[in-house]
Amino acid sequence: MPFLRLTSSAPETPAKAAALAEELSQAVSRLLGKPETYVMISVEKAEMRMSGTDEPAAFVDLRSIGGFSTQKNKAISEAVSAIVNKHLGISGSRIFLNFTDIPASSWGWNGGTFG
Repeated sequence: MPFLRLTSSAPETPAKAAALAEELSQAVSRLLGKPETYVMISVEKAEMRMSGTDEPAAFVDLRSIGGFSTQKNKAISEAVSAIVNKHLGISGSRIFLNFTDIPASSWGWNGGTFG
């Protein structure tokens, strides 16, 4: 049930996006302590502007049922920023991350919800 959507303006190939999604999936599973079988990753390309420039930038939206804390969010931010930099060359200073804790009853799956 963790869902990470990465939207970036960096040029990417389908192979690069797939490798990025695979590494993000493994990291989210490990960092949130959730089975990877429930992790969903989306990598999207968009025109973006940040800090008044059109240099490559990224926005990461991570949603999960629990698993967040001040300490974990810092670790997730560090790990995800490093992965995005590795695959897309985007500096951490050009990446925003958002963490959203969703109630289990508000997350649908397989014809029902998790709560």
